[in-house]
Amino acid sequence: MAQLLRKMVTEELSDTERQKLAMLITKNNLNNQEDLNSIISKVVNNKFTTTKRESADKVLEEIKLKFNTQRPSALRRLLPYSAAAAVVTIMMAVGIYLTKIQSHYNNIRVEQYNVENTTLEFPSGKTLSLKKEADIASLIAQVDTLPEEKINTKRYTITVPLGTSHTISLKDGTNITLFPQSKLTFPAHFNTSQRLVTLEGEAYFDVESDPTKPFLIEAGGSIVKVLGTSFNVRAYPNENKVETALVSGKVNMNNIKITPDQMAVYDRADQTIKILTVNASIYQERANGMFVFDNKRLEEIMYDLSMWYNFEYDFNEESMRNKRFRFKLSHKEDFKKIMGMMELTGDVKFKVEDQHVLILNKGK
Repeated sequence: MAQLLRKMVTEELSDTERQKLAMLITKNNLNNQEDLNSIISKVVNNKFTTTKRESADKVLEEIKLKFNTQRPSALRRLLPYSAAAAVVTIMMAVGIYLTKIQSHYNNIRVEQYNVENTTLEFPSGKTLSLKKEADIASLIAQVDTLPEEKINTKRYTITVPLGTSHTISLKDGTNITLFPQSKLTFPAHFNTSQRLVTLEGEAYFDVESDPTKPFLIEAGGSIVKVLGTSFNVRAYPNENKVETALVSGKVNMNNIKITPDQMAVYDRADQTIKILTVNASIYQERANGMFVFDNKRLEEIMYDLSMWYNFEYDFNEESMRNKRFRFKLSHKEDFKKIMGMMELTGDVKFKVEDQHVLILNKGK
């Protein structure tokens, strides 16, 4: 394994050797990013003054020392997807620190976590910038001067821009994490029979249980009905489908029931619903600040990343759209690191000019 890791760091690893390394990593339960990152950070800080190969040797000695003194069963497996995911984890921990990212990556202008640009719009048209986590009911009570009976009937809108997410709390105790380029419309107080909100974009809901007052979400022509549960809804206006993935509890989408680890996909064109089996915990991790792509097409990955890092992109070959990747990283990661990691783990290469990314076939 040490020999294969050394070849990977020095960019000499063949496809056959890559597969062998994946099997060895999985067999020995070494796909632990946190421990490896700690090792690499320790060695990288002011200690790499020799050649790339000698630096790799130092890293590998630290890795062997670390894992020879710990029982593998005590290590937390951060990405339990597959042998391929294990290779991604090792490459993230070793290759990202040792591989020189092309200087043109520095030209991309990243606009991420624009907290002050998330706004709450009042019925009067007045807008207020929101802090990262906001108690909406308190803000409305403090700022809105409408009579109470009008506050209860008027609708308020939260708009989240590109490059950020935003978590809010509603009057009933429901917590909602809104993703980039999303809008949520809601009343200051829900009526006696239901709790109705409207979503445009994507959000993760943790709904406070109230059997007497169901929580309803209008999203892209569909109605999602819940009593108290955790789930994700995606309904961007430029997408043909509306997705509801259930983490826990019970949900109906247009009166069709779904259970945990299921996704209901509503087709806007023919108004039909398809039920899929998914790993719904991924959506909970995303709401907690992670990019989680489990065997996703590169086109889907680039679309989601573009909403976080505010760039445009094109593919030089249509076949590149269908390349698949698995990885998990924090939303706060530098986009250069994500591109570098993806270049190490596939046949893809990125060419960046200002806010435009061209995705190339690395083998050509």
